[in-house]
This record gives sequence, C-alpha cells and structure tokens, in this order.
Amino acid sequence: MPWNRRFQTLFVCAYGRVPAGAALSYGLRSKCADLAERLLPFLHSFRKKGNSMRKEMFDFIYDVRDFIIQQARCISMGQNDWKETAGPQGAQLKAGQKTKEKPQEKSQHKTGQGTPRAKRQDGKGHEERGDYKKHTDHESHADRTPQRVSASLEENEAWLEETCGGCADILRHPMRLGREADVDALLVYVEVTVANTLLEDSLIGRALNHLRELPSGELADALDGNTLGVSDTMTFEDMEQAMSALLAGNAVLFLDGYPKAVKIAAKGYPAMTLQKAETEKSLRGSREGFSESVKINEALIRKRIRSTGLKVEELTFGKRSHTVTALVYMEDLIYPELLEKIRGELGQWEIDGILDTGMLEQLCQKRWMTPFPRFETTERPDRAAMEALNGRVVFLCDNSPTALLFPTTFNDFMQVGEDRYNWFGMVTFLRVLRYLAMAAALLISGSYLAVTCFHTQILPTNLLLSFAEARKGVPFPGIIEILLMELAFELIREAGIRMPGPLGGTIGIVGGLIIGDAAVSANLVSPMAVVVVAFSALSSFAIPREEFSVPFRLLKYGFIFLGGVLGIFGIVLGVYLLLGHLAGLTSFGIPYLMPFVGKGLQDYRSPGDDVLRKPFHLLTRRPVFAKRTQRVRMRRKGGDHVRGQ
Repeated sequence: MPWNRRFQTLFVCAYGRVPAGAALSYGLRSKCADLAERLLPFLHSFRKKGNSMRKEMFDFIYDVRDFIIQQARCISMGQNDWKETAGPQGAQLKAGQKTKEKPQEKSQHKTGQGTPRAKRQDGKGHEERGDYKKHTDHESHADRTPQRVSASLEENEAWLEETCGGCADILRHPMRLGREADVDALLVYVEVTVANTLLEDSLIGRALNHLRELPSGELADALDGNTLGVSDTMTFEDMEQAMSALLAGNAVLFLDGYPKAVKIAAKGYPAMTLQKAETEKSLRGSREGFSESVKINEALIRKRIRSTGLKVEELTFGKRSHTVTALVYMEDLIYPELLEKIRGELGQWEIDGILDTGMLEQLCQKRWMTPFPRFETTERPDRAAMEALNGRVVFLCDNSPTALLFPTTFNDFMQVGEDRYNWFGMVTFLRVLRYLAMAAALLISGSYLAVTCFHTQILPTNLLLSFAEARKGVPFPGIIEILLMELAFELIREAGIRMPGPLGGTIGIVGGLIIGDAAVSANLVSPMAVVVVAFSALSSFAIPREEFSVPFRLLKYGFIFLGGVLGIFGIVLGVYLLLGHLAGLTSFGIPYLMPFVGKGLQDYRSPGDDVLRKPFHLLTRRPVFAKRTQRVRMRRKGGDHVRGQ
C-alpha cells in the first residue's frame, strides 16, 4: 500500500473511534480548513517548479483538507455521528476522491451559518453533546419518569421487585391487616433499621397491631388521619419519594386498595454514640463532640441555642447517595445576600455521592490552587453554636462528625474554642505564641540557610565557629542537608498518624530520636540542622487547626529553596509574595485577612478579638460576618453600653 494510503487509513481509523463532535470541535475544524486553504496554493507552487516531493503527498493533503471541510460542514448542519458522513468506523477514503464544495456551501461554512448542534449548557458554562445526555440518562434509575403509587398491591410489588432486585438488605414482609385479616399489605424496610415488628414495645409493632384490630373499611381513613398515634408518619403518592424515605432508614407500608405509601419512623441506621472531639482537645468547656448523624448534630446545636431564630435548612446532595446536609444559621444575624451566595456555591455541582464535608469543601473552592483553606472545620458543638452567634453559617453532613464554618478568615484558624472561657491575659499570650510558632514553622529552616550560606557576618563569631565546627565532615551542602531532614521528619509524622493505637506516638518520638542521632553520628547532617528541623516541626504542631498547618508545611520548602539560593533577599521576596497572595483571597466575599485589613472600612470597628484579646466585658461587638445593625452582642442592663464599645 502506498505511504499516503497508509496515512489515510490511520487517520480515518483513529477518527472513527469517537463521535465527530468529541474528536474535533467546530471551531478547530474551521481553523484547520482555513489553514489548509492558505497552505495548499503555496505548496502547489513547489510541485509546478519540479520540486522533489511526490505527487501522492499532495493528493493526501487535498484529501485531508476536503475531509476536514466536509466534517465541519456536517457539524454545522446538525450531523453528530461520523457514520453519517464517512461510512462505517474504520473505513478508508477512496483513492483520489475529492469532494467538491458548492460556492454556497463554502460561504456558509466560512460565515458560520446553518443549524447549530443541539447542546446543553450547564451552570458552569460547559457545553455537552446532546447524544451524551441521551446515553447517560438511561443508566441511572434516578432519572426515570416518576412512578405513582398504585392502588393495586401487585403492581407496587412488581415495581419494587424491579427496582430492588439484587438488594439483599432490603426486606419485603407481606402480611394481612384488618379485623378479618382480609386486606393484603406489604412492609418494606432496610435490614437492621427496623426493630422486631412483632414486639409490643416497638413503634412499628404497636402500629401494625392497631391496624389489625380495625375493620377493613376503616384502614384507609386511619392511615389518612394518622390514628396510629405515631408522630413521624407521612404518606407519599410517588414511588421515588417512598424509596427515598425507605433508604433513609424508615419502614414503608403498602396497602392493597390504598393508592399511597405510608412512611413509619423506625430506629434508623446504626451510628456511633456521642464521643469526645479527638482533633480539638480542650482544657475547659464542653467535652461533647459531633456524632455521625446529622439529626443528632442539629439537636446538639439546638440544645445550646434555644431560639426560633436558629434556622436549620436541610439540603440533599448526591444523585445516588442522597446525603442529607444542613445549613444552620441565625436568621437575624446573617446577611441574606451571603446566604444566597452560599446556596449558589453549594448547589452548582451535581455529583454521585457526598460522603463527607471535605468533598463539598473542595468543590466550593473557586481558587483551588491556593493551599490556604477558606472553610474552617470543627468537631465541637459548643464552638459551632458560638460561631452561629457570630453570624456565620454551620454546615453539617450526614455520616460525618465534622462541621464546616464559613465564611472564615486567617485569624479564625489561630483561635481555639476555650479562648472565650479563659482569662484574657493568658489567651493573648497563647495567641502571640501561636503566631510566632506559625512564623517559625514557615521561615526558620530557610532563614538558617540564608544566614549560614550568605550572611554569616550577622552571627556572633563564637556562634559562627560553632556552626563551622559542627559541619566538619558533612558531605552535603546545607540545602540538601535541610531537605533530607525535613523529609525524614515528615515521613515520621505520617507513619505515626497511620499506625494504630498508642504505637503511633511511640514511633514519632523514638523514630525522631533514633534517626536524628544516627544521622549525626554518621556525619550525614550536622547537629544544628537537626535542631533547626526539629524546632520547625514542633512549631507546626502549635498551629491549632490541622488543615491550616498544611499550607505552612508545604510553603516551607519554597522558603528553603529561596533562602538557600538567594539568601535573605529570597526570604523577603517570599514573604512579600505570600502576603500579596493572602491579601487577594476571600471567603464568600469576606477578605481573608480580616480584621487586620478592616481599619479603613466605613462604619467598621474591630471586635477586639484578634491577636490581642480584650477582657471579656469589652467584647461587645460581633465580627464582620454579622449584619451591621446586629453587631452589638452585649450591653449592660438598662440600655447603657459597656465602656469601650
């Protein structure tokens, strides 16, 4: 086969494996066609001048040019499939075939006229093929046409058999109700979510026994009027709604001759009981932590804020998981515009399932390249309630013991829950210590390299000689030495976290001592390098939030490179770029560096709860999250404001 025919075959075979629209967009095809029309006359002149190029090469280029133009024209006319224009998949172009375009068709292609392809525009501005939508619609039962509950029990049972086929954990329990036991019924539930239906002390058992004592003609009225005496019952006319209630851990009852499904509350899925917050140790305050049930978590916040102004807005995420989430906020404190923006951010994605708050946290980050989090996490209900009183929104997710707090600022990550419970002098001292630890975790390793490699004159002579003596025999330059020790400590930290039980802490301590001592004894690193890296790692542990310490652990390597290559100038350059980056971040419209950058804002007064905390009786104002008219949180009885407000 001539070489040009081989190229044609490969081109067509590769092209025919996917639909034409997915292989090459309309705009790209048009550009290729225009480029081919501009290049071909130029190349054709070489052939007339007797150039050594073979004639087959130009025939192939002409064929490719005509093929691209033909496909672009077909797309503009609404033909989506390659098979409609170029035959079966993998077919070859006929030798010497050249498609002649009519002048009218060519002009139509150039001007972009014609019937556009059917496209779907989603909320993010991405276009999807119409045939892709058709392909995916039939794959999920979530997209089916809603099926109404039938008055015939056999039809309902057939639908359940089709839908729940292969689900061994969904049980169907047929029974007969009524005083004469002449009415067929079907109880459907997920195994382990429903107690024994025959026991008198179970809710469902009492309800079914009540229905067995009623005459057959009164069963429908009893279900409509909820004479069962069960507080959490509901009727559904749609089978999908009944299935959602079933999969939420409730029992669903179908009755022959009754065109509705009845939800009866059950004990629900097994869940962990209340436990201590493991990631937020507190010396003072509540020891309660969130559980993995969103309903229990809502109740824990409601227990602390017993006001109807506390609103709980439940949302369902996940096309298949149907995970229940909740937005908890104080209606009179939060800006309505902020609430709408939060709803828009949360509702802009469609996903198969949400299993933890961290998944939605990542989806809602527009500037996803920044390592700094724009959501604060907590496992403590008292802190969540406190932040709701500050005008923030608490986001809860079923099956997750972690709540999200937003909007958030840089300063919020440096505070802990018991700061409000302790004396202001000690709180201020600890906050200053945390900020110094944050700076040390970020800069101390890079500053050590900058001073020892470039700016030794700023060190005292005795200290400089001590550094030089300690580095005798070390075969690596300073930057490699620091990087090796930093990576070793990160490895020890990760191993300690992943090891089960108390063995993890033992590995962290013993591993650090053994590796550090062995590295110094083998002259791989200097003792001062071990001290610097250990102090940097210890400083990172002093940052209260784990998600907030991660950016500094990562950026530390950038400062090591800047300090080891550019010296103090590199450290200053890195700090300048970092502050510029932080100044450009926002969390749902709130500047990330509030309250440090709020001095010039109109009608803004600092709440006095940043690095230096005021005495508690002077903390009379809420942060910037709350409405301007609701900024005052505390005043003396009788209407007199507290001094300093």
